[in-house]
Amino acid sequence: MDFPVLKYVDILIGLALVMVLLSTVVLAMTQTLLAWAFARSRHLRRGLEGLINQLEPETLRPHSPYLSRLLLRHPLIGQWTMFSYLRDVRERWKLKRLHTAFADHSDEKATPTRAAADDRKAPTTAGRDQEATVVAEAQPRVPPADIKILPALSAGSVLQREELAYLLIELAAGEGPLMDPMATGVTPVSVAAARHALAGALKRSGIEDPAATLRAVRAKVVENERAQPDLPASRWRSNAIADCAPCDFVAKLHASFDNTMARVTDAFSGESRLWVVAASLLVAVGLQFDTFALVQRLSVNDSDRAAFVATALDFQRQSPDAPNADALQREAGESIASLGQSSLDLLPVIVTPRPGDSLGPFGPYLPDWKSVPGVLFSWVLLSLGAPFWFDALKNLLKLRSVLAKQDEKDRETRQAPGSSEPKATLTAGPPAPDPGEAGDLNATGVVG
Repeated sequence: MDFPVLKYVDILIGLALVMVLLSTVVLAMTQTLLAWAFARSRHLRRGLEGLINQLEPETLRPHSPYLSRLLLRHPLIGQWTMFSYLRDVRERWKLKRLHTAFADHSDEKATPTRAAADDRKAPTTAGRDQEATVVAEAQPRVPPADIKILPALSAGSVLQREELAYLLIELAAGEGPLMDPMATGVTPVSVAAARHALAGALKRSGIEDPAATLRAVRAKVVENERAQPDLPASRWRSNAIADCAPCDFVAKLHASFDNTMARVTDAFSGESRLWVVAASLLVAVGLQFDTFALVQRLSVNDSDRAAFVATALDFQRQSPDAPNADALQREAGESIASLGQSSLDLLPVIVTPRPGDSLGPFGPYLPDWKSVPGVLFSWVLLSLGAPFWFDALKNLLKLRSVLAKQDEKDRETRQAPGSSEPKATLTAGPPAPDPGEAGDLNATGVVG
């Protein structure tokens, strides 16, 4: 039996092509949702918070959430986005609220109540207690240290090990832009409290004078750059910190950083897969994409199947060799545009109008519920991701190339002269020579 292997490979190529095109849409949606949710920065902040806790748990645990958010908004780490202006307005409102609380507190202390003045004239125990009560009531409702002032920048999503060590030493030394996040000339109470706790932790970990250590690191970075200009800047800073601050603080940071970042990467990948599954469900249900209907159509329609293969070959020539998320995201719009401009109907009908109005005025435009199994199966296939379908399409095209060459070779062999199979004969002895496609011109048809 002649099994049509090439036909079924072409069907798989057509399915993989549609999956690649739809997966680029899923990938673009996923990247957009992750960016709007600040997923990278959020996971990095949680990992950084745990890393700071490991340096000095007793001292830094109350300040680690604020320190992690503050460090990721350093001008060297953070980034300006469309939300930076709104964040700047919010932080300045918080700063104004803080100044108002201090002003109210100062006015309350400058103008004591009548009862407090009378008690000062007669310093008794009851008068001192009443004065303490008046001062306590004059305190602002929100403690100044609870107002966490942050720079207007959005949190960064990339932080190197030597950058983290340098920024921690810089903050402990009381230098750098983080000491004045809003550029008002005044260090907020929250920053001062975090800086004091960090300086104490570094002192107990081997860095007695953070300011002197910071100056030594800067000088060593310049020396390393002059001595080894071919090395990257990260190596200059890393070597400088290791040479100028060989203490328990640097040892803890180097021992925990890589493992912490690996877990951060795993957590971000897990959230990304959840977003991919959600976006795949939205695309599959929104388009009513039925995989079973597509396979059935390709199995019975030779012209569509050949057109799918031709489109897949063109797509392969225009695509990069390796699946890259950023490249696929940039090409998502172009792929869908070319899909819409193509004369092929690569996708099944999204919504098929049905006759009758038994389901109301919107009945003819509702999807056919018979396609639910195919839509759910499409959701599962799209959840595999764009890189998977990119590799699958590339491998199927390679397999088809080998099968097509073998099929062409077999066809040429069958059509060549003298290629007919020898037939059985009743005469003894060696078989007669093959006369070829022209036949035996001397044969008369007489037996005997």
